[in-house]
Amino acid sequence: MNAHDKTEEGFSVGRTNLAGATVLAPSASLTFESCGELRSSLEAACGEQTPVVVLDCRAVAFMDSTALELLMDFHAKLRANQVELRLTHLNDVCSDILTVSRLVHTLVVCEGISQAIKDG
Repeated sequence: MNAHDKTEEGFSVGRTNLAGATVLAPSASLTFESCGELRSSLEAACGEQTPVVVLDCRAVAFMDSTALELLMDFHAKLRANQVELRLTHLNDVCSDILTVSRLVHTLVVCEGISQAIKDG
């Protein structure tokens, strides 16, 4: 099942179910302006009862503090329901943001989607 809902700004989050996991793929940077759409996609993923939700960040050039807060909120919500949130395909900027904010110690980061699903 694929879904790709666009917002007025052109930001979208693709959704695919792959090998029992929900894969969400934002189309651009995760910022204050795009967090509403990402929140909706993560809320929908909470109800799908898959063991892993993968956030494929290959199109994400940057994450701001609003996005980091949203990711932490959903990390906790999903974990409370026995679901792991895993981030994949982070570029150097996003990796550095997670390192500097120390969220790299909380959020699970995987090299690719297959690893994120396999490790789940």
